[in-house]
Amino acid sequence: MGKASRKSASGNKKSASSTGSKKTVDADTSIANINGVGASISDKDLDFSMPEKEYSGTFRWAAGKKFMELPMLSMKGVAPWEASDKGFPASEGSRVNCAKGWGPYLTSRVPDPKVIEKVKADPSVLDGLTYPVSAGCLLKSLKYPIPDEMTVVVLGAANRAEERVARETAYWGEIAICLRCRVHVVMCGPEVSEDGSLPNPNPYTKMTLFKGTFLSYQARYKPTVSDTVLITYNGGFGNFVESNRFDLLESWHDDLRAIVESEIPAFFTQANDYADLNGETALMAHIFGARFVVLPTQNPFSAASHLSEPDKPDAWACANFSFYGIQGVDPKRAMNVSVASDAGKQKLRQAVIKAVNTGCDMSSLQAMFTKLKLPVEKQPPVNLTEKINQPVKEAPHSPVKELEESTEDTKNTKLAVPKYKIETMSGGVLEVTVSLPLLSSAGDLSVEVEDNVLEISFEISCYAVLILRLPGPDVYDEDGVAAKFDKSTHELTLRLTPES
Repeated sequence: MGKASRKSASGNKKSASSTGSKKTVDADTSIANINGVGASISDKDLDFSMPEKEYSGTFRWAAGKKFMELPMLSMKGVAPWEASDKGFPASEGSRVNCAKGWGPYLTSRVPDPKVIEKVKADPSVLDGLTYPVSAGCLLKSLKYPIPDEMTVVVLGAANRAEERVARETAYWGEIAICLRCRVHVVMCGPEVSEDGSLPNPNPYTKMTLFKGTFLSYQARYKPTVSDTVLITYNGGFGNFVESNRFDLLESWHDDLRAIVESEIPAFFTQANDYADLNGETALMAHIFGARFVVLPTQNPFSAASHLSEPDKPDAWACANFSFYGIQGVDPKRAMNVSVASDAGKQKLRQAVIKAVNTGCDMSSLQAMFTKLKLPVEKQPPVNLTEKINQPVKEAPHSPVKELEESTEDTKNTKLAVPKYKIETMSGGVLEVTVSLPLLSSAGDLSVEVEDNVLEISFEISCYAVLILRLPGPDVYDEDGVAAKFDKSTHELTLRLTPES
C-alpha cells in the first residue's frame, strides 16, 4: 500500500481514511472528533476523488487545504545560501529536538504552549513534516558528519506528495534546521512536474526539481559520497508481497541496482511493515545484495494519517511508518538480471518469490550490517546495532496520541525502546501489549503505575525504560494492573482496570 510512483502501478483500491486513528471510516463520513483527534478537520479537507492511476499514497489532503505555518528561525554560525538572506532576523530559538518523536520536536521547534493541542486538532501538519523531519532524524541518529553544504536527493518524488509539500509549505527547510547546515533538496522522479527550481523555504535550503530517474540524475550531476545522501519515501516497490504485482518493482529495478552500486548512503521509508517493508528487505538482501547501515526500524516521525481499505480491514498504510538504510553491495548476494526483456522479468519474479520465502529475520540482517562509510576519516564512536528496533507486526499506535507520551530514557539513551500498542477495551479497561524479543523472563522487568503514567523498566541492559502517559479521563493505578508474560511470543500483556 505504499505510494505508487514512476508508473501508474499501485495495485491499490480506493482507500478510506482514519486520521490519527486506527478505525476505518467511509469516504463520505465525517472524520472530525475521532477519539478526540482532528477536531478541526472536515470532509472537504480530504480527497478521495482521484482515479486509481493517480493514487496519491497516504497523502490525501484536498487541494486548497491550508497547512500550519512554522515560525522562521535563524542559525548562528550557519551561512545562508544567498548573500541577500543575511538580513534574516538574528534571533535564534532553541536547538530543535529531532530524535525523540513528535512531542519533543514540536515543543522545541514552536514557542507556543498550545502547539500540541493545535496539532491534535489538525494533524495534517505531521503528514507534511514527516518527510523532512524523518530525514533529519535518520542522519542525526547515525551521527553522520554533516558538511557545510549537503545534497539530499529525494528519489521517486511525485508532484502530488513531496513536491506539493515543497510548493505549499516551508516544511522542507526543516532538514537544514535539524542538521544546522545548508541543504540542497533535489526532488528527483518521473512524476515531478518539471525540471527547475522552487522558492527556498528558508535561507539555508534551496529546492530543485529533476524530472527523471536516478540513473539520469547520476549521469548528469555525478553525485558523490562526500556530500550526498539519497532518500526514497514510501516507494512501494516491495508491495508485491500484498498485491502480487511486479510492474512497479520492474520500473524501479535499474535505479535500485545503480543506487546500491553507487556507494552513496541511501535510506528508504515504508507505509507498512507486513508488505512494503518485508518485500523491500527481501529485495535488498537477496536480489540487490545491499549492505545495511540501518536495520529496519520503526520511525518516531511517521505521518498522522492511517489509511485502510474497506474490503481489507487488516490492511493499513501510514506514510514513513518504518525505515532502513543501505550503502554499497556484497557481490555474493547480488543477482544481475535485465528487465528489458520478458525473459529477464520472469527470472526476476522467480528470484523475488524465492527471496520472500527465504525471508529476512533480524539475525540474518545483522550479518549484512556494515558501518557507514563516512566522508571523513574519523568514524563516530557509536555502535549502531545497539540502536536497532525490530519492526512491529501490528498496526501502529497513532503518533498524534503519542505527542504527550515520553519514551526518553535518562539512564541510557543508546538502548532500543520496546515496541508497544495500547487498546481500549469495554469498561474503560486498557490493554497494553509490549513486544520484548530480547527478554526471556518476566523477572527481568518491573512495572509501575502512578498518576496515570505507566513505567516499565528492566533489570538487565537490553531495553530503555518505557514511559507511557495513559489516556484519560479514567484514573489507573497499580492496584488495577494484571500482567502476563508469554515466553513463546516474548510479549508482555498488561490489563489496567480504572479506579471505581
